[in-house]
Amino acid sequence: MHDTTASGGASKHVRQTRAVMYRILMIHRMLESGACPCVKDIAEKLEVSRRTIERDIELLRDQFGAPLEYDHFKKGYRYTRSFSLPTIKLTEGEVAVLLMGQRLLAETAGTIFADAARQVVNKLP
Repeated sequence: MHDTTASGGASKHVRQTRAVMYRILMIHRMLESGACPCVKDIAEKLEVSRRTIERDIELLRDQFGAPLEYDHFKKGYRYTRSFSLPTIKLTEGEVAVLLMGQRLLAETAGTIFADAARQVVNKLP
């Protein structure tokens, strides 16, 4: 039987968030070590699909500001300069709320709330 309560949904979201953050950390460690891993190798190591890793790389680049590029010669990803993940200490619930907020902000694109949403995000540290 599936838990369809609000807390069950929140719990599932927290687990998913934890999994995403774990993968981001593992990808970062691979890149930080100087390796130039390809999507296929990362996906196999982390036991997820290639598409999942592609989304994680996009998240790492777009949301964390990672200086990532694909090296065509080595056929893998690498950092173009030194990079560290932010060290803000958040609870799992707080991370889940941030990711939910990000999705909600994306949904405001093209609406009357888009400018207000962008202004709120720009006020954050």
